[in-house]
Amino acid sequence: SMTAYRLPPESPTTPRPTGQPYDIPWSKADRLLPFFLTAAQEQDLPPELGIAMGLLESNWTQFNPDGSVLCVSDRWANDGPSCGVMQVKPKLWAHVLPDVNWRTEEGNIRLGMALMRRFIGEVGSWQRAIKLKYHPGTSAAGITPDDYVRSIDGLMAEFCTDTATTETPPDPVPEPVDPWR
Repeated sequence: SMTAYRLPPESPTTPRPTGQPYDIPWSKADRLLPFFLTAAQEQDLPPELGIAMGLLESNWTQFNPDGSVLCVSDRWANDGPSCGVMQVKPKLWAHVLPDVNWRTEEGNIRLGMALMRRFIGEVGSWQRAIKLKYHPGTSAAGITPDDYVRSIDGLMAEFCTDTATTETPPDPVPEPVDPWR
């Protein structure tokens, strides 16, 4: 059964990696929440990770005002632009989920989460996956991999345990160590 889930109230209190506030309400992600939950479940990742990354990467924005997909070129221009909510590089990674359309919000989020699952498998933790694979190096805005991880960690901490409730009681098994902290 899917976990009932709601986003934190108001706006994030964690600053952007650049130090400025996000100044965007968590509720902007409400319509994307089903996509984040599905992608997280498919990849066995916490939904908070994808939601936080989508905020940091694009303010949960898939499309430009003219309807085209939001794509940004970075200093690794030979890898093609980073596109959509999760700012994935289709030129490098579309083959990971070939039946998914990265140009849609749902497909972009699914691809971003599949990449994180793949990268975590390669390097061992979400923090290392971001530092070594998803955001390697310093961006044009001066954001370092450590800045990125600090921001994601802060954003994920804003999801209080009382914001998620399960429909059925959990099995009486010991709590596993949380690999995402």
